[in-house]
Amino acid sequence: EMGRALRATSNLKVRQPLKEFVVVSRNDQHRENLEKNKDIILEELNVKDVVFVHEMSDYINYSLKPNFRVAGAKVGKNMGAFTNALKNADALKVIAALQNGGSYKFDLAGVEFNAVEEDIQIQYTVKAGFDMIMENNFIVLLDTTLTPELIEEGLLRELLSQVQNTRKTTGFDVNDMITLYVEGDDEVMAMVKKYDDYIKTEVLATDIIYSVDGVDYSTEDINGHSTKIAVIKN
Repeated sequence: EMGRALRATSNLKVRQPLKEFVVVSRNDQHRENLEKNKDIILEELNVKDVVFVHEMSDYINYSLKPNFRVAGAKVGKNMGAFTNALKNADALKVIAALQNGGSYKFDLAGVEFNAVEEDIQIQYTVKAGFDMIMENNFIVLLDTTLTPELIEEGLLRELLSQVQNTRKTTGFDVNDMITLYVEGDDEVMAMVKKYDDYIKTEVLATDIIYSVDGVDYSTEDINGHSTKIAVIKN
């Protein structure tokens, strides 16, 4: 559900293949349960890989800033030094040190300051190409970068879906052989020609005609590409 929510917010149909789905969890039992069902996740979310990690530092950029309201009373005139120290610090080390009530020692122009969690505001941004959602002690990230290969595969899947729908709405039997007529822009037509034999097998077509001249057709949206499609029973 979290992965589908990310697809929805990114406006990516489930038929559009994506590269990677990342699950962040420190609960080993949860992780083991999910790893056992990796194939289901791959299929349901239409991703090429599912990655399970304990930490998300490879996917998140962290930055640290003073909590001025709290830290101001502690560091006083050294607030500028504190701000610079946070900017130059290893954010992950500081965050780790602050966990469970810990502290992190800073040198503020020769003055030692042991900062605690309330003194620091932790900000983060998801790295370019990823979207993230947090829920129920899980963090999941979806790689939403569309490579030319993924875009091409998305076009193929969407075309196959539209042809199968046309078969059903036309009332063909599941075993009826057809001739498929397709006419679209250069990108769509290049994809159809590349996967000609595969498309024939999937939709039970004996032939694919790269024109709709002389036949009744419907115009479908194939991932933003206006495409004319007709199916004629042999």
